[in-house]
Amino acid sequence: MNATYIIDASNWTYKFLSVYKVYRSINGVQVNISTIFGWLRALKNLPFNKILICLDGYPSLSKGWLPSYKGNRSKESEEEIYVSKAEMIRFLTQIGSVLGKDIKVLCTPGQEADQVISS
Repeated sequence: MNATYIIDASNWTYKFLSVYKVYRSINGVQVNISTIFGWLRALKNLPFNKILICLDGYPSLSKGWLPSYKGNRSKESEEEIYVSKAEMIRFLTQIGSVLGKDIKVLCTPGQEADQVISS
């Protein structure tokens, strides 16, 4: 489909952690690969060829300005990303090219992904 699909990266990442409970043994250590598994599965199934992944840029600003901001709530114990964001983006863009999808990543300083999407 010749349209751009826009994704809030944080939303999807944490969603995949709660939806999928996928572990693999790497060198005898059980590693949670739920995030990577979820992203791969979603990207393969999206009918869109152009995908824009939006990242949060400096959410600490929102934490200071809005005391009720979601980032001020305590984290759930399972809310951990086991792969660095840089590695994740490298993986997503590389897998996108293998799948024939044009994946771009956008991060705007001072805005969160949902603010970028809405603007």
